[in-house]
Amino acid sequence: MLLGTVMNLHAQNTPPAWSKNFGGDYWDRPHAVKMVGNDVIVAGSTGSGTNDFEDITKGQADMFLIKTDINGNILWKKTYGGSRSEFCNYAEVTADGGFILVGSVDSEDGDAINSGFHPHVEDDYIPDIWVVKVNSVGDIQWQRAFGGSKSEEAWHVIQTDDDGDGQKDDGYALVGKTRSDDFDVAHNHGMQDIWVIKLSATGDLQWEKTLGGSENEWGYRLQQTPDGGYLVIGETYSGDGEVIGYHDGAADPILGRYSDAWIVKLNASGTQIEWQKSYGGDFSDVAFDILLTDDDGDGQKDDGIIVTGASESEDGDLLSVPGQGSYDVLLIKFNLSGDIQWHKRIGGTGFDRGYSIVQTLDGGFAVLGSTTSTDGDLAGTPSQGDYDFILLKITADGTKEYIQTFGGTNHDEGMLLVQAPSGCYIMTGSTESTDGNVPGSYGDMDIWVLSWCAPTSTSTLPVTLTDFKAQYEANGKTILRWTTETEQNNDRFEIQRSVDGQNYNTIGTVAGSGTTSNTLTYVYIDQGVDALGAEVVYYRLRQVDIDERSELSQVVIVRPRINTGAKLRVWPNPSDGRFHVQLNNTPAGPVKATLFNTNGKVVMSTTLRNTTNEINLSGKSAGTYFIRLEDNHGLIHVQPVIVK
Repeated sequence: MLLGTVMNLHAQNTPPAWSKNFGGDYWDRPHAVKMVGNDVIVAGSTGSGTNDFEDITKGQADMFLIKTDINGNILWKKTYGGSRSEFCNYAEVTADGGFILVGSVDSEDGDAINSGFHPHVEDDYIPDIWVVKVNSVGDIQWQRAFGGSKSEEAWHVIQTDDDGDGQKDDGYALVGKTRSDDFDVAHNHGMQDIWVIKLSATGDLQWEKTLGGSENEWGYRLQQTPDGGYLVIGETYSGDGEVIGYHDGAADPILGRYSDAWIVKLNASGTQIEWQKSYGGDFSDVAFDILLTDDDGDGQKDDGIIVTGASESEDGDLLSVPGQGSYDVLLIKFNLSGDIQWHKRIGGTGFDRGYSIVQTLDGGFAVLGSTTSTDGDLAGTPSQGDYDFILLKITADGTKEYIQTFGGTNHDEGMLLVQAPSGCYIMTGSTESTDGNVPGSYGDMDIWVLSWCAPTSTSTLPVTLTDFKAQYEANGKTILRWTTETEQNNDRFEIQRSVDGQNYNTIGTVAGSGTTSNTLTYVYIDQGVDALGAEVVYYRLRQVDIDERSELSQVVIVRPRINTGAKLRVWPNPSDGRFHVQLNNTPAGPVKATLFNTNGKVVMSTTLRNTTNEINLSGKSAGTYFIRLEDNHGLIHVQPVIVK
């Protein structure tokens, strides 16, 4: 068995490993959960001023950022805002070890001073999009407001690969909504449009694009595709403008038109819609989250697309996947061209929605959402109360493996999840309960964070992995060691590495031992760690049988000891191979420079003895290289360079 595989837990609830709620005397709501190594980041909005937010709130509502350890104990917490109301709808970990938060701003003072906010009538709430970039301990580095004379709000942000080096460490892309057609917004199609914004690394507006028709559109998530373009999802109520294929059923006499889930593929500059899909039927259908998927097990999320959301339609695109109640959890798997590979609905006769999806270590998927059902697919799964968290695990082809519910007697809504390196899930959402799995309550609505680990059982592959560890050594090495108790038909182990915990590259292969009942220990040394310039480096094993069946191990991490005080200037970059290297704030004496390619192979070593030096890579293949600087005390800097 490889670590991280799980048994079929159909209709069998097991309690959380731990459960914590955070908040104050009023309302508090999370909108993001992330992992940084083994620490947990939770972001969202708060209207409270006591308990966990005592003495740190600024106005009527603030953004918040909380960092905890792996057991949910708070390490530090920050709030951001002015005297009015600011809301955080998402946060992402950035390549420099910091964080970026997005949402809305209605203040011109406090943390939002000089943001570029577009003023409005004093008593009206007409917000702009607000982007806040902070460092690794939550201190603001820069903040910007974007919008027009009407209201805007951002719901998602990603860091982007702008230079084509395969690393998402350059600028940022946001998606949200807008009603304006002035200032930062060049065009409006109707009532409310999806708004996509591209920013530089320092928050400058590079381009923007509105998407929609004459009715309302909402943008919830976006992802950058392998070709540099963008996938945008949300919901549309329009049958004109840029929307093609809207399912125009009979309107509700009270609620009006019904929505379709809308997925749009943009080119890299945001100027052109390359393809789109309006997915739905006679009632409301919506997409809340989207992922690029790794379908071939090579560690790269470049094979397909999966979307989760909610559906209540019975015809149109849903004709072949009948529902069980008012809303069901919706899952749609696409290829990269937007063709549907499979789609599923999971739920009961109540309200079931999927808000967040992750690809799991075994190649399947986990979805977090909310449910009021106790029948259908949830038959035998106990109801905790009003609305419960629902954790749904499916295989790579959409087959249901298990369902878990969590909550108390009141309204509990699961919003975001992430899989920890251990294979356990960290989930967050809002709770109004004080019983069941919920440890207590501070106010009207609290932030609820819980960890749940699926019990392990026999693997589909006949290899028993009993230990897997990584240790960072001096001179930029990571030593990986793992032990097997038994092996049968084991062909090989592929070593996969990542700097963001999401996208993996295979960096090496170790031959398996075929069939054996002996306890064996394997070792692999990664020589290229420092060349990555990463604060955290993630590793996992892909064990492959002789018939090419495979499984992934748990993830292990190392933290390279990088001295970020040194300053290095390299120019021109990119160049034809000749670079000038200027050293500042480095120790006295010679500095060793080692150059690696992207596979970690050393291509040159030299000694830099002057403040300004020349490195000549003329004749080397075009691509990205890394300059690793070290003195007698160890590593002091890593700098990427590009040879044209």
